[in-house]
Amino acid sequence: MIQTNTLIARFPASSIADYYPFAQEIFEYAEINTPERESMFWAQTGHECARFTCFVENLNYSEARLPQVWPKRFRAIKVGERRDVPVFADGKRNPAYYAKNPERLANYVYANRLGNGNEASGDGWRYRGRGPKMITGKSNYAALTRDIGLGLGIDFVKAPDLVATPRFGMWAAAWFWKTNGLNKLADQKDVIRSTQIINGGLTGLKERTTLFDLLLNDGSKDGLA
Repeated sequence: MIQTNTLIARFPASSIADYYPFAQEIFEYAEINTPERESMFWAQTGHECARFTCFVENLNYSEARLPQVWPKRFRAIKVGERRDVPVFADGKRNPAYYAKNPERLANYVYANRLGNGNEASGDGWRYRGRGPKMITGKSNYAALTRDIGLGLGIDFVKAPDLVATPRFGMWAAAWFWKTNGLNKLADQKDVIRSTQIINGGLTGLKERTTLFDLLLNDGSKDGLA
């Protein structure tokens, strides 16, 4: 395995040292047992959780940023339009109403998807992204409970905040990894497709690729084989 000090150097001023002790058990479970698989795991999770510094999804967006992130949902306010209503006459959402209000935003953007209930249910906020992988949505928390939680004595649907803790966060990341067959893509050094599965798009592809290459090289120095 890549050594602790090596990872600390790649993820400085982070909590990687709190997560590393659980790597061996989750790597055995997910068969992350080659240099390519291990390097891809750390690179992808490292980007997802802001280099092991953030383990709960940050939804604190500004008014200007919301239409950029979700252009199909939000648009800029026009002259004369009210700032205190959630929806404009054309059906687009008002960014001023959701800006700097993470709970309200989560309940809207994650409503009626990923197994969540409607906006009023609070599921969007309750099951927002957590852990190194940022597991998101009630259906994923339920599947994680079924496949992993029952064996650990944990119901992640009832206790979603546990996914933001080191041991259970690592288990959640490994579960997602194994469930989605990411070892095969790691074997092929396919950062693009891995990113698409993990992220749903290609956000952060450059950093993910750079981290993968650096960690693969680090692994060879650490004797990873």
